[in-house]
Amino acid sequence: MPTISSIRTLRYVLVLSLLGALATAPLLAQAWVGKGRLQGIVTDQEGEPIEDAKVTLRRQGAGEDAGPDPLYTNEKGRWSYLGLGHGNWEVTVEKEGMIPSQGVVPVNEFGRNPNVKVSLRPIPENKAEKLFDQANELFEAQRWDEARAKYQEVLSEVEDDYKPAILDRIARTYLAQEMPEQAIETLEKAHELAPTEPVIMELLIRSYVASERAEEAIPVVEKALEASPEDPDLLSLQAQAYYEAGKTDEAITILQELVEQDRADDSIDNPKVLQTLVDLQLRSGHEEEADKYMALMPEGAKVSPETLLNTGIEAFNAGDLDKAIKFFDRAIQDNPDMADGYYYRGLAYLNQQKNAEAKSDFQKFMEMAPEHPKAEEVQQFLDYLDSEA
Repeated sequence: MPTISSIRTLRYVLVLSLLGALATAPLLAQAWVGKGRLQGIVTDQEGEPIEDAKVTLRRQGAGEDAGPDPLYTNEKGRWSYLGLGHGNWEVTVEKEGMIPSQGVVPVNEFGRNPNVKVSLRPIPENKAEKLFDQANELFEAQRWDEARAKYQEVLSEVEDDYKPAILDRIARTYLAQEMPEQAIETLEKAHELAPTEPVIMELLIRSYVASERAEEAIPVVEKALEASPEDPDLLSLQAQAYYEAGKTDEAITILQELVEQDRADDSIDNPKVLQTLVDLQLRSGHEEEADKYMALMPEGAKVSPETLLNTGIEAFNAGDLDKAIKFFDRAIQDNPDMADGYYYRGLAYLNQQKNAEAKSDFQKFMEMAPEHPKAEEVQQFLDYLDSEA
C-alpha cells in the first residue's frame, strides 16, 4: 500500500517562449554537427537570471546522443553553442527546484537563429505532503484534536490508495484520547479501503477486543491468518479474541500449540505468546497450568501485572492467603515500582498476623505513593501496627 511519503510532485513541462519568428526548415539527414549557432537566456519569473541551469540540445528524431554535452548558464543566465546542424532541435532547460522547460527550436546554419528565452517557475509545494508533515508534528506533540483535524485535511487532498494510512493515524488520535468507538469506526473505513493491510487489521482487532466487541474481531483476525497462518502475533490476537468472546478453551489451545511447538525446537522464540497463554490461564482459573508455563518464561519476560494482582485478590477473597501472597510476590518481582502490589501483599500478611512483613510492605507503599487514594487507609494500618509493637 502506498504511504504518504510516496506522494511526490509531478514534473511539469512548459513550452518554450521564443523571440522572433520560428520558420520551418527541411531536416538534414546524417550527422547533427553543422555551422548553426543557438543561444538563449534563462530567468526566473521575476526576470532574474538563473545561473547553472542545465541546457540540453538534441537533434529532433535523431536519438538521445544526437547533440553536444549539456551546457550550463553563466552568472547572467546566458548560454550559447556553435556547431549545430540545420533542422529542428529539442531544447530542455532544467534547474533543481524548478519546473523543467522543453520545446523545439529550428536552427538555420546560414542565417540568424532566434534568441531562446526561458522563464522557469518553482516546483509548487505538494499541499498534501505539507499538511501531512504538519499533522505528524502535532501528533508527536500529543495535540490530538489538532492533529486529527489536520489529517482530515490531508484526506481531502489524496487519492483513495493513500487514505488507509491517513485513517490509521486518525484512529490512533482517538485511541490516545480513549475514544475507542470513534477509533473503530475510522479503522473500519481504512479496512474497507485496504482489506489485507496487516497494520490496520491488527489495530482494528485490538480495538474490538479492548472495546468488548470480540465477536467482531474474530472474522477480521481469521481473514488476516489466511495470508499469514503461522504468524504468532496474529495467533495471539486470535486467542485473545476467542477468550473475550467466551471461547476460553479454544484460545488456550491455540497458544499451547504455539508454545509446545517452540519447546519442541528447544527454544521459546516468541515470549509474547507464552505471556498471553499464562495470562489467559490465570484469568480463567487454571493456576496450576499457568505455574508450569510461567517456569518456561525467559528472563525479562513478564506476566501482565493486572492479571497477577487480580488472581491474587481472588485467592485473598477466597481465604487462600498463601496462594494470594504467591501471586503478589510475582507481581512485585516483575514490577518492583508498582505500589499496589505492596498494598495487597501487606493486607495478606496482616491477615496472617505477620505484622513485621505487613509493616514493611505498607511502609514501602507510603514511600512510593504518598498521594495514592489508599494512602490514608495504609497510614491507619501503620498506626495500628505501631500500637501493637
